[in-house]
Amino acid sequence: HNKHLNAKFTDLFKPIQNVKITSYGAKDTILERLKLAQIFASRGQLIEILAKRKYDLILNRGEMKSLKFDDNTVYDFSGKRVLMRSGKKFYKPHYFSYTFFQPIKFLEEIINTRAKEFDVHTAGVHVRRNDNIKAILKSTNKLFFEEIDHRIKNNTNFNFFLATDCPETEALFLSRYGERIHYYKKDREIKTKHFYQSALIDLYLLSRTKEIIGSYYSTFSKDAAEIGNIPIFIVGED
Repeated sequence: HNKHLNAKFTDLFKPIQNVKITSYGAKDTILERLKLAQIFASRGQLIEILAKRKYDLILNRGEMKSLKFDDNTVYDFSGKRVLMRSGKKFYKPHYFSYTFFQPIKFLEEIINTRAKEFDVHTAGVHVRRNDNIKAILKSTNKLFFEEIDHRIKNNTNFNFFLATDCPETEALFLSRYGERIHYYKKDREIKTKHFYQSALIDLYLLSRTKEIIGSYYSTFSKDAAEIGNIPIFIVGED
């Protein structure tokens, strides 16, 4: 459980066989979260606490960046209790890695039902806005329009699934492209688990298209392409 995420793993994904998922902080009060923050404030305290839990090896964020996650590493870790702390991928991206993550049944049913609307001409368009300044500056609406218009010019049947975190952007694209667009009406209340469930639906629907037309500096765009093992074009990338 991430402190910034108001949803549990089980609110989004089915259990993973032979993997134990432990959730911290999902129901903690503000006071309890402050206490936890103080406990884990320094690296030394963190290591001391984890040592008591008898981890054989602890890899922190800096070490994870330089880790080459290959067959030799897996062999070295075999039989050991290893803690890896990372906010980034530390292995070679591959769509097979995502097969372990299966949306819970009712989300899966929505994804499967909506994906039936797609055809061989359906692309996925992810327009990242909100607080992602790099995406806003590099992947402008104008550049998205140019890329989409180019595809329509070359294929009159071109249509796309639109995923965006900005209702104004959604309305702008709908007014311009109308019936060419598929989209999922989201719960935009960020403090609820339904917001993250809606985002997961967007992610997996993007992955079910033929290609991704994505935003600069957005892991959401790239993850959708990796999940679906499909090509990706980043709008505004040099």
